Amino acid sequence: MTRIVLICGVIYALISALISVLYFNQTFGMLAMTGLGIVVLILTLIVGIMMYRKGNNGFSPFKDNLKLSAGIVLIGVVLSGILGQVYNNSLSDEAKSEFQDSFIDNQLAGYESLGLPITSEVEENLENQAKAMFSFKLILMGLPFALMMYGLVAFIVALIFRKDPIEQQGAV
Repeated sequence: MTRIVLICGVIYALISALISVLYFNQTFGMLAMTGLGIVVLILTLIVGIMMYRKGNNGFSPFKDNLKLSAGIVLIGVVLSGILGQVYNNSLSDEAKSEFQDSFIDNQLAGYESLGLPITSEVEENLENQAKAMFSFKLILMGLPFALMMYGLVAFIVALIFRKDPIEQQGAV
């Protein structure tokens, strides 16, 4: 099981980091990034459970699925956060500034489309958020949330894909 957790966790982390890079390069938005990340996680968990099942006579009880899924999520989220920080550190100050400006502009456009007033306080909050985007502290603050959110996904996948051995009739 450990081997499967490591393989799937690393694969998930690499794909998740790639999705983050695409987001930072403004290939797609936050909602698409989150949705794609969850789809990739679900697929990775299913592959991990199927790999485990193959080596376990076709069975994968909920308890084993949950341990496997939790391990994949933990490794994937932590490693992805580390890779994200490495990527953030590799960006030039100009690239960071462009992304921060784009973030602020997109948020202000969202406020306008909803008819919300844009006050100096709103602009100041957005600027503070943009400044904090590339800090390691932000990754550390997001880690518990990501673990809870993806942990819930892992729980559901583990529950849905459980396959308990059928007790044989007449067995003592």
